[in-house]
Amino acid sequence: MIWLSFILLLLFLAVGAIDGMYFHLKKYQLFAHQESRTEHLLHSIRALLLVPTILLLYVLPSQGWQLYLALGLVTVDLVVMVADVLIEYRSRASLGGLTNAEYTVHMVANSLHMMAITLAFASRPLEYWQLNHNSTLSFCPPELIKTLSIVLIFTTAFGAIQHFLLLHPKFSKKFGMLHQVNSSLSL
Repeated sequence: MIWLSFILLLLFLAVGAIDGMYFHLKKYQLFAHQESRTEHLLHSIRALLLVPTILLLYVLPSQGWQLYLALGLVTVDLVVMVADVLIEYRSRASLGGLTNAEYTVHMVANSLHMMAITLAFASRPLEYWQLNHNSTLSFCPPELIKTLSIVLIFTTAFGAIQHFLLLHPKFSKKFGMLHQVNSSLSL
């Protein structure tokens, strides 16, 4: 079950990367518009929350309180995702709203994410959910999943840092102006 979970996680990250890099950063530059900066902040928080979630569910042999910590992180992520959906209409009004293509990408990415996380939790034996469970024979993700997950942690952390940096006026203005120059040159 952990393999299926991991494959779904990879698919989520691929679709999410298209959404984040193309729609959010390149096409709409959410970080550069005052009305969409809160949405960009919420995306940044979600990227940051993904780092310890991947660590707890795909690298460490989490059990007991670690599983509840992972569940807490996923719950916070879900709250942030709902907040994102609630503000998206206002956030995108001046940009023409959310297109059908981007809406579809959001639905697919979030569905893949929730399926991956659900299966990761379900891959742990029931006794691992006991708070005082501390077995030396704990569930341990396969080495390939652990290794690839560590790579994902670093790339996700890099993306989160980039998102947070773009919230700073110095970086958002510089990156936004660079994009405007590149766009006008390609016309």
